[in-house]
Amino acid sequence: MKKILFISAMFMSFIFSSFSQPVINQNDMPNIGDTIRVNISNSANGDDYTSSGSNHVWDFSNFTPSSQRVDTFKNVLSTSILYYIYFTGLSGATIAGTQPDLTPVSLPITTISITEVYNFFKEAATSYSQLGFGAKFNGTQLPVKYDYPDVTLYFPVTYGEKDSCDFSYHVTIPSLGYYGEKKHRVNYVDGWGTIITPVDTFQAMRVISKIAVHDTIHMDTLGSFGGFSFNYNETEYKWYADNMGTPVMKISNRTGTGAGTSIEYNNNQMSHVTGMPDIKATLIFAGLYPNPVNENTNLYFSLAKPSGVEISIYDMLGRNIKNIANKEFQVGFNSLSIDISGFEKGIYFVCIKSGSDFKTLKLQAL
Repeated sequence: MKKILFISAMFMSFIFSSFSQPVINQNDMPNIGDTIRVNISNSANGDDYTSSGSNHVWDFSNFTPSSQRVDTFKNVLSTSILYYIYFTGLSGATIAGTQPDLTPVSLPITTISITEVYNFFKEAATSYSQLGFGAKFNGTQLPVKYDYPDVTLYFPVTYGEKDSCDFSYHVTIPSLGYYGEKKHRVNYVDGWGTIITPVDTFQAMRVISKIAVHDTIHMDTLGSFGGFSFNYNETEYKWYADNMGTPVMKISNRTGTGAGTSIEYNNNQMSHVTGMPDIKATLIFAGLYPNPVNENTNLYFSLAKPSGVEISIYDMLGRNIKNIANKEFQVGFNSLSIDISGFEKGIYFVCIKSGSDFKTLKLQAL
């Protein structure tokens, strides 16, 4: 009996550690020198990305990328001396991130090209915010500082937290005119749980950002008739995981001018991200969905390298009820269907072992 009680206590300790909320703070933001590959798609394949809650599962394993980019994070001084003086000396920026050239803005008699873009951020113990950006507008390098920071996250990221901020900027483009934006952001931490991407599986916090945008453009060549403005709204769904630097998944919906949907997800193997420690464990993560269940559930798990994995199911008394697998699995994301249609109602434990790594998941049979 003592042995059975010990095994049950060990199982329960694994369960509670496996399903706790991740803690997102300053340490999970980008570091200078990080290089992050991002896959891009414009189709959600009909997957439901709006639902959320506590201990939720989002399965985006079927997303297919249409392109890829590389985001690089740099010391502000390595961008240009103009940006360093403007954003570090005047604003306190701690890091700069590259961004692809923006889509040219087509106007009645000209086009505004925005190239060689850097975003400037301030990482602090209490928040992560963007202070502005620098870019070449029609070939002229200009720093653009926000009047107030665009606060993306307050730390620690807490389920149910809500905050907002207002910020704006304007830039005078030589020989052309004026361009400005006003934005109102509302952030809401609406969920946490497991997100399955085409690359890996993560425990993550989900943050929704709703952004109302008012753009203003004035062309000097058209005098008092050269000004016009337009509005649009953006909703961003972002999933943040421990030590990943940027969201592991970001889905953006835009309504109004330029309406559309864009999808981005991190394509780095977790142990290969520059500036992050190597992962020693082979078995990175494991989860079950759906759960509770009365017939079939899916086991998801992620491996840091190809490994032999043993999977078994035990009851509350520590008895082996069913052996699921004992074989080699591939690096990264793996999934397995488990049939429990013959199980009695109650609580069971799915045990996954790979080398010296061991995880236990609670399974409820209905």
